[in-house]
Amino acid sequence: MDDALRALADAQGGVFTTMQARRIGVGDRGLARLRRDEEVHAVARSVSSTTPWRDGRVDARLLVRTRGALALYPDSYAVGASALVLAGVPVHRVGSDRADVARPVHREVLTDLCRIRPPHPSLRSSTSPSTAPGLAEAIVQTALDHGHVAAVVAADHALHHGLVTRAEIEAVADLVEGWPESARVRTTVALMDGRSESVGETLARLFVVGLGWRVTPQLPLRDAAGVFGYGDLGVDGTNLVLEFDGRVKYASDADALWKEKRREDRGRRAGYLFERIIWSELDAPAVLGPRLTAARARAERRPDA
Repeated sequence: MDDALRALADAQGGVFTTMQARRIGVGDRGLARLRRDEEVHAVARSVSSTTPWRDGRVDARLLVRTRGALALYPDSYAVGASALVLAGVPVHRVGSDRADVARPVHREVLTDLCRIRPPHPSLRSSTSPSTAPGLAEAIVQTALDHGHVAAVVAADHALHHGLVTRAEIEAVADLVEGWPESARVRTTVALMDGRSESVGETLARLFVVGLGWRVTPQLPLRDAAGVFGYGDLGVDGTNLVLEFDGRVKYASDADALWKEKRREDRGRRAGYLFERIIWSELDAPAVLGPRLTAARARAERRPDA
């Protein structure tokens, strides 16, 4: 690949437009050859990527499409789920990998690459009307577009890592009260909790809250010596602790697996009952629900509950 083209793509997160390639001397024939040799990969009719992207997760595909849309439309900025992935915030169940951008247009335009929206004054950054919306606005827009699960996953991550405050999200939520689908935003605000440390923990919490349970994320585990660890989710009023097992950290860190085993052994001696939830079970509620319900039936009431 031409060095100048590679440098251009690298500067834009791995994407470039056909017009940009022409400006540095890579014409349509050269671009067609690069695509044929799989040195570049089509994102849209006028956008290419230097890496394969179609078989990635939805958040990875959305990131490539978002960068492509921003390169194609220099007067645009990312909104909603697209703004989240640009900021490194995980998205889940967004339902589409089409990018969402805003630019000075009078009505919404839908293309294969992106949805182009008119700028909305209520969802511009509260710090400066001349800048693109911040994370609070992106979370609220994601709730409106894709529902509360996608928005809570993003909000939990952003809150946990100090990228946004609850007050900032609530302030933007107030701006859209009464909008179509604003009930999704109210649900997001009610359920978001920055104590959850991963997407899996958030999804596990939303699942059991949907069953009507009250839970405490990062429950302090105590015995006679004091606090010796934290459980992902403590079921309020019981000795049941739910742990989400992503397996990634254990696959690469035998020491982490050993420490986790020692913590659970100590927890059982202290009277806690542990139940693990894995990714595949989150997609099988007909299996997970009865298993957790049975575990709760076996659980005992904690003396301090």
